[in-house]
Order: sequence, then C-alpha cells, then structure tokens
Amino acid sequence: MLNSLIKKYKSENLILVFDAKGKKFRNKLFSKYKAHRPPMPQDLSKQILPLYKILYYLGYPIFIIPNVEADDVIGTISNQFSNKKYSVYISTGDKDMEQLINNNIKIINTITKNIIDFKIIMNKYGIQPKLIIDLIALMGDKTDGIPGVCGIGKKTALNLIQKIGNINTIYNNLIKIKQLNFYHSDIIIQKLLKNKNNAFLSYQLAKIKTNLNIKIKYKKLKKRKTNQKKLLNLLNYYKIKNFFK
Repeated sequence: MLNSLIKKYKSENLILVFDAKGKKFRNKLFSKYKAHRPPMPQDLSKQILPLYKILYYLGYPIFIIPNVEADDVIGTISNQFSNKKYSVYISTGDKDMEQLINNNIKIINTITKNIIDFKIIMNKYGIQPKLIIDLIALMGDKTDGIPGVCGIGKKTALNLIQKIGNINTIYNNLIKIKQLNFYHSDIIIQKLLKNKNNAFLSYQLAKIKTNLNIKIKYKKLKKRKTNQKKLLNLLNYYKIKNFFK
C-alpha cells in the first residue's frame, strides 16, 4: 500500500503515524469508548515492532506519541500544514477523518483508492466536512462505542444539521424543530432533551484534535536514505525473504 501511494503521488514528503500503547483521553472521558473491541491478536501484535524497524531502516519518518491517538496526531499535523497552504493527503479507511477535509486537506480511501475532497462530502452528506462531528454526536457510532442520541438515526441527524445547524445551534433552537414541521417533532425534541449529556459527550469523543503541541518542520518529512545493510540483516533475521525480490 505504501509503495503504491508513493509511486502514484510521487511525494517525497510523508509521515507514518501509529497509535501508541496506553489509555487515551477518550478512554478517561468515557470508559466504554472502543471498549467492546477485542484485543489485537497475538500473531499480529508480534509484527508491530519488526514493522517499525523495517520502516525505520527503509528511511520513512514515523511518529508515535504516548497516550495520544494517531487520529489526533494526524489531525494536528494536517491542520498545521494546511494553515501554511500545503496540499495534504491523508491515506485512511476511517470515515471519522472526513471531518478534517478542507480546501487543502483531502483523503485517499485505502480501500477504493478514491480521493475524497470538500465537494464530495458536500454532495454525499449535504453538510460541510467540519459538521461530520455533529453528525456523529447525534447519531452515535457503534464501531467506536460513541453513544449519540438514542433513537436519532443518520437521516434525522442530517436533516437537523442541514436545516438548523450544529448541535449547539440545535439545542439552542429546539422550537425550530416544530416550526420546520419535522415528522414526529415532539418525539425528536424529547429524545434530544433526554440525551443532551450524551450528545455533547459524543461530540467530544468524535472531534479529532487539531491543536496538539506538535511542531514538525517540512524538511523532517523527507524520506531518508535506506540503510540497506541493516535492513537486509533484519529481513533475514525475520525470514522475510521475498520482500525485495
């Protein structure tokens, strides 16, 4: 995947971001956040350290911050270079990352290889990418254990955002739900009021941080020269014989 991306986009500047071990702030904020996910299989976890070493000897810059999710690192670095008017491409299959998209930040879907930009998000959801946080806050996300507002699905959540605004605006203008003739408006208002705490908790869980204290210089993102001797010794040690055939 990595070689394919580099070959296609011909960028000399890149960074590989990994999750670090340990509990992150979202786990402290909400104990059920990603709690239902099974632990990494042992056969896979054994491959992590060798992978880091191989990438290091290949010369790729790797970034890992203890107790910080990779999403927040990616969000902060992307925002930092977007503000400097660089074009940023994030290779990911995580739909939550779509909230980071702007005129300078695009996503390369790891499955379809398609580029997702601002216009595509607007056509897909009818809302700006930054409002995807509000969408998740209302509808929740079972994959990550984000509760959302019980009984509010994607269609209703999108309708509320499109016609009223973000969750702050929605909660400050609940009367508009009646005025705009939402189907079962009374029930929607009751659900929103009953689950208000969950809605704002979900917003905090869904929002990717873009303001961590990380400063990376552009020249630090360049691929270093491959250390062939150490790399080949490592590949032989792990019996990875066909890696560079």
